[in-house]
Amino acid sequence: MNKKYRIILAFGFCLCPLLIVTGCDIEKAKYQRTENLSVPLAPGSTLAAETSFGSITVTGADVADCNITAIISVKAPTEEEAKEIAEKVKIKPELVGKTLTVKAEKPQTKKKRSISVSFNITVPEQTNVECSTSFGSIKLADINGNIKAKTSFASINSKDIQGAAQLETSYGHITCQNITSTSLKAKTSFSSIKCENIQGPVQLETSYGSINCRNITSADIAARSSFGSIDIACSPSSPAEIIADVVTSYGSIDFVTPPNFSGQLDLSTSFGSIKTDLPIMIKGEISKEKVKGTIGQGRGKLRLKTSFDSIKIK
Repeated sequence: MNKKYRIILAFGFCLCPLLIVTGCDIEKAKYQRTENLSVPLAPGSTLAAETSFGSITVTGADVADCNITAIISVKAPTEEEAKEIAEKVKIKPELVGKTLTVKAEKPQTKKKRSISVSFNITVPEQTNVECSTSFGSIKLADINGNIKAKTSFASINSKDIQGAAQLETSYGHITCQNITSTSLKAKTSFSSIKCENIQGPVQLETSYGSINCRNITSADIAARSSFGSIDIACSPSSPAEIIADVVTSYGSIDFVTPPNFSGQLDLSTSFGSIKTDLPIMIKGEISKEKVKGTIGQGRGKLRLKTSFDSIKIK
């Protein structure tokens, strides 16, 4: 077969699945409208924002109301139909007790029509926030309260939070910055986790991605990955008797302990090396792949384990 025709045929095979997945969006018309609402919200209340297709952004500020901007986007065969569908979408804020629920009421649609609703919300700084979406990112900032965020196919970004944080996604990265928390839990499956300037207990988990933490002030750290490296640096303010459990299967581990760390060490790898700058008192087994020992007389516990890479601790 002529080389030119082989290239055209290969291109056609690649293009067909793309058109099937996108549903020929090229031929769809799009209409977008914005709706603004304001609801009084007392400090200490809870905001629960829900959408299926769309992003959610919540920012704390010196305000007395919950200010909601909803971006409604519709795709349909014609712009006229897209506009008609968009006008039927209703934003429903409902305050019950101290919980304000914000969600969209969507009309029934035929095939090859789609509706997405994104929220950009400002709340009083002292507000607990719960957000959920399936296909959209979540961003939370300047919140003095507990936060919960869950999405499936997008990222989660949290910044300047004071309160317990629970963040979960499947196909997206998680970023945490400047968080003071009684409990920070972050979980993703197919992406990375990055944390910076965190105070409080930390529990991080991913399956196919790396974990990177900088300036962590905590007495309790747990980090797990299956296919990714883990790099954690404790801050100078971390307690000497830290308890940390760091495990990955296919990736390296780099760990910077708090100054004057005191406690037990358990370092192990199956196919890799172990390097340390710490003065360890060895008890029991020591080899290229396994080190057990103690530093000082403290009750701290540091367990670092990987199967197919190296471990560095300092």
